[in-house]
Amino acid sequence: MKKIAIIFSSLLICLQLTAQKIESEPNFQHGVTFFNLGEYRVALDHFNNAINAKPNNAMAYYYLGYINLYLGKKQESGEYFNKAYKIEPNDAAITAALANFYTESYDFKKAEKLLEKAIRINSSYPESYNNKGVLLFKRGEYRAALNNYNTAIKLDSTFALAYSNRGTVRYYNQDVSSASKTDLRLAINDFNKALQLEPNLEIALKNRGIAYKLMGELDSSMIDYNIFIQQNPKNESGYLERGKLKIQQKDYKSAIEDFMIALELKPDFAEAYYERANAKSKLKYYEAANEDLIKAMAYNQNIIPRALYKIAANYAMLNDSTKAQKFLNECFAKNYFSSKDNLQQFFKDEDFNNLKNNKEFIAFKEKLKKLYKK
Repeated sequence: MKKIAIIFSSLLICLQLTAQKIESEPNFQHGVTFFNLGEYRVALDHFNNAINAKPNNAMAYYYLGYINLYLGKKQESGEYFNKAYKIEPNDAAITAALANFYTESYDFKKAEKLLEKAIRINSSYPESYNNKGVLLFKRGEYRAALNNYNTAIKLDSTFALAYSNRGTVRYYNQDVSSASKTDLRLAINDFNKALQLEPNLEIALKNRGIAYKLMGELDSSMIDYNIFIQQNPKNESGYLERGKLKIQQKDYKSAIEDFMIALELKPDFAEAYYERANAKSKLKYYEAANEDLIKAMAYNQNIIPRALYKIAANYAMLNDSTKAQKFLNECFAKNYFSSKDNLQQFFKDEDFNNLKNNKEFIAFKEKLKKLYKK
């Protein structure tokens, strides 16, 4: 059984094909060869020629689906996976691949139905369990995801991606910022195993960097981020994570440079705007930070509550009590303070020290105390 892998949406998708699936048609064989070498555009031409020779070549469509994912053509990839599925609806590999496409498209109902079918077709096919783990992870069902990665690894002890995915879910079992040292060490062990099996598995390298950072091993984290960026200079997520680490190291100007590169690569990258605002606030560029926070909210509504809080803090640092209170009230309206962690952070946040004698601010804090019984 041969394993091949490509990158998509920060997840590596490993494919497993049995020998009988490799057809004798020359173009198909050439396509597989170039695919395994990472020459995806060359492989694409060969698979298209294979389809011209044999229109019902399901595995050629299957490969074209993954090639288009790699090339960033998400819609086209789905079309190819669906064509493969229509020809071979009872093939576990094709069914699991189509399910993964629907997972990446956040159509979880279709994905779950297809994965259940793939497992019925072949209960020993590890890819199905890995892909189910990805689905459960995206739904926030971390323990169930962990169990599926365990099954994938039990079925194939050389499955590098499953180790990497299991490593990631270990520190997502709870709030990431409070992950236990034990879970983080287990995660790092999984990433090490994944990289031992597949040295170029970039997602394992990047996520190991995150685990090292959470462990407080910042030098090791920086090494992983630097290698990841060297190998993936066009991947904006690497610059984001390295920039966040630099903030932790109080290297704010260099962090801003990383966020700027991330935004050049992805102009609507809300998290990069948000983190660049954090770095600017540390440098006391409060107005510029608020401009970035407004952009972050425009590109991602999920950021709005925490961005509003940061804007309020920046105005407090500028000693503008009216605007600071205005944005705190908006935070309240967005239920920001219903989180125990957010509430505790607010009551000890030194960024609001300029308002400590402000009557409206004092009344606001008292209201929160009564409402949430702090």
